[in-house]
Amino acid sequence: MTSSPRHLASVLVALTFLVALPTLAQAQPPADRSRLPSLTPAVFESRGTVTVELPAVNRQPLSGFGPPPRTYIVPADRQSITQPFDADLDALPALSLAAPPEPVGDDLTLRRFRAEAGGGVSASRYGRLDLSGVGASGEFFVDADYDGIDGSDDRVRFDRVDLRAGGRSFAPGRVRLEGFAALDGYATPISITSSRRRRRSVGAEGGIEGVGTMPYALTVGFEQGQLSRSDGSETESNEGRVDAQGRIGLFRDRLQLDAAGGIAGAGGFGNDVKYGAGGLAVVLGRAESVRLVLGARALTFSASATAGGGESQAFGPIVDLPLPLGANRLFATHDPHLGVRSLYDLTADNPYV
Repeated sequence: MTSSPRHLASVLVALTFLVALPTLAQAQPPADRSRLPSLTPAVFESRGTVTVELPAVNRQPLSGFGPPPRTYIVPADRQSITQPFDADLDALPALSLAAPPEPVGDDLTLRRFRAEAGGGVSASRYGRLDLSGVGASGEFFVDADYDGIDGSDDRVRFDRVDLRAGGRSFAPGRVRLEGFAALDGYATPISITSSRRRRRSVGAEGGIEGVGTMPYALTVGFEQGQLSRSDGSETESNEGRVDAQGRIGLFRDRLQLDAAGGIAGAGGFGNDVKYGAGGLAVVLGRAESVRLVLGARALTFSASATAGGGESQAFGPIVDLPLPLGANRLFATHDPHLGVRSLYDLTADNPYV
């Protein structure tokens, strides 16, 4: 095989470069790798300021959960109706309602009823009527008495009528009302001394009463009395009286306060006579065993010259001691109080006053 001289020279140059290349590589100094970071460090540290920025979140409004709006479709041929309203009442069925229940009433029950009348010798007569009843809201009573004797020339004649009626409620703050009237006629025989006397009295009384831890009672009343006498001359006396009394218990009725007073007038209502009283008492002990009440009461009385004149004041102790003695009970009581006696009461004791 033949080759040209130019081709041989190129081959020789190439061989010479390949043989000298390793030698040149070994003769060069090694490169400095100390400034390059390790690709697999055991410990590394990063320093600097970290700033975290998050994107803002804007909530979208909730919509589309409700029902769709209603669309009203009005027919094009719709027309309003205008005409007078006239209901056909005759076409209605007959009214049929059940009877209402009986109303709840306060049934009254008679507790006592007595009617009695009689007559005897010398044309004497009498009559009695006692009636009392009770209901759910209260009670009432009526008492009427009559006594009389026919007189003649040698016998006394008299007629006496006494009437009382009233009632009391059972509601808290019990209210009590009572009225009374009396008429008494008396005549002596002509054979002795012809004399006639007549007494009249009318009045009313009302009160209220409470029970419980603080019991109380209040009463107000009036009375109008008249006395007329005829024994050859006519005489007449009148009296009007108004009085009141009250009581209250404090500290579960351990402390008791009471007061009373009134005025009376000769010839009618007035202040010719004045009277009053006031007391204070303390309750010691228990009601189940020995119970002692101790206190004092002041009394006062005054009368004008028209009623005889005079005045008086007094104090008295209040004592109440009930002592149980087996099945019996012994009472030791001292209770000073005003005893008011009207003109009618006085003439009942002494017809010749």
